[in-house]
Amino acid sequence: MCYDGEKEKEINVQDLKKNILVKTLCNGYLPVNVVGKNTCYNPKTNERVKDRLYKLSKDKYPELKEDLIITGCHSILVDHINDEQRSKINKDLGRVYVTDGKYRLMTYIDDRSDVYKEECGEIDVYHVALGSDESRNYGIYANGLLVESCFINRIKNEMNVIS
Repeated sequence: MCYDGEKEKEINVQDLKKNILVKTLCNGYLPVNVVGKNTCYNPKTNERVKDRLYKLSKDKYPELKEDLIITGCHSILVDHINDEQRSKINKDLGRVYVTDGKYRLMTYIDDRSDVYKEECGEIDVYHVALGSDESRNYGIYANGLLVESCFINRIKNEMNVIS
């Protein structure tokens, strides 16, 4: 959810611009600092890896307003993770991370997510970073689902800045 100076509204991540206000879980509305774009190769396989796309469906994520397509390494923010999820996260990242008091559960580890096979090959993927603190991210809402925002430095150092 965003605030454009007049009213609250939904804005697709690729349409966000610097200084548009984005609703966060714990910090009210924060301005967009930077929007970045990179590509993700989405294979035709069913393999659950972080470097591909996943579909999150309304039937498995009731808070969603509509289905959501995100990368496997993008994290959903959750209150609890189970032992198997904790083990996989530790194996991949070396530790479990928390944003705004919620566990970061990478999409490819979440059994509710489905491998996205409708489109294969190189696909553009967009990311948003908020505020001015380059060392943190925030809980934000994507189609109603609580997810993590990106870090400012990650976008500036690893992606094409589009806004």
